[in-house]
Amino acid sequence: MTNIAIRPLTPSDFHQIYDIAKRSWLFTYKHIFNEKFITDFVEQHYSPDALQKHLEWVQRNGGWSTVVETDDNKIIGFCFIGPFKEALWRLWRIYLDPDYIGQGIGTQVLKAGEDFLKRSKIFQYVVFVHPKNQIAIEFYKRRGFTPISPNQQEEIYGIPPAEEKGFIKELKY
Repeated sequence: MTNIAIRPLTPSDFHQIYDIAKRSWLFTYKHIFNEKFITDFVEQHYSPDALQKHLEWVQRNGGWSTVVETDDNKIIGFCFIGPFKEALWRLWRIYLDPDYIGQGIGTQVLKAGEDFLKRSKIFQYVVFVHPKNQIAIEFYKRRGFTPISPNQQEEIYGIPPAEEKGFIKELKY
């Protein structure tokens, strides 16, 4: 297993985050979206300017932005957790370099995020996943997330179930 460190995201990480996002999106969504869509999406949401805005928003709102780094200083993943609606928080993004999937690193990052939420007295959080992303759906289910009912998802969270599948996790203290 790869030795990792989980540390705060800094602007100097943005270019590596962009590369991981692109590789991860191509790996995860190649059977769902065409390459142009993925490239355009990553450019829009993971460019240095977009990441700077997101980092500022997360910091302003007390969220958690982190990178996963190997012992040779290579960034292999990232995670953003922040406020969503009222007292509810959301796992906004968690991605790993595809070469490191299946090594337990995602679970370690998720646990570190949950430790942050517990220290912040957050009792539950949600994640939304593309309905065809079975790898992510199974990942979250195995880690204690439960599906949000489609009606509740639409009414409470305002996210149509056809676009994303919602999951919620109650944190135990």
